[in-house]
Amino acid sequence: MENQQRWALSGAQSGIWFAQQLEPNNPIYNTGEYIEIKGNIDLNKFEEALTRAVKEAESLHLHFGEDQSGPYQVMGFADEVPFHFLFLSDQINPEEKALQWMKEDLLRPINLKTDRLFSQALFRVAPDRYFWYQRIHHIVMDAFGFSLLSQRVAKLYTALVQGRTCEVTAFSPFVKLLEEDLGYRASEKFEHDRQFWLER
Repeated sequence: MENQQRWALSGAQSGIWFAQQLEPNNPIYNTGEYIEIKGNIDLNKFEEALTRAVKEAESLHLHFGEDQSGPYQVMGFADEVPFHFLFLSDQINPEEKALQWMKEDLLRPINLKTDRLFSQALFRVAPDRYFWYQRIHHIVMDAFGFSLLSQRVAKLYTALVQGRTCEVTAFSPFVKLLEEDLGYRASEKFEHDRQFWLER
């Protein structure tokens, strides 16, 4: 990370960073969801759609560090996107096993400096029924981001199945979010909001 461009953390990221440093073994900032999918899935096309969507979402590829000036973040894209596929439909209580796997994953503490900040898995719990699970650390994505990522995967998968092309990307560059955050913190509105909360 020595030669990569470094950015300061946004206001929201800073709060999460310092809270996580105070309790490094607390998994409270692991956010997750699973979506039930009924019907047959082309696994190769699903993985292709998921991989493309994850690579497009720049925030998922952030790495965090700290020096004498404080915490910072850099962009570091990975060549491969880890994807777990678990075939459980031939086992006893497949739904229970899938939910237990998710629970254990959510409860695993994440080191912001060394660990990958997201996990993706697809569970086959019946021949025509799947659970798609995502776990993402809150420092890089919020609930709205989850919905955008899920919608993007669905759109890409549909296009692949139908043999169509899809627009290049649906996500704004991450640096734009940082610029908007800096602009807000330098604005009169920020001072007004700050005073409002100080008085309470």
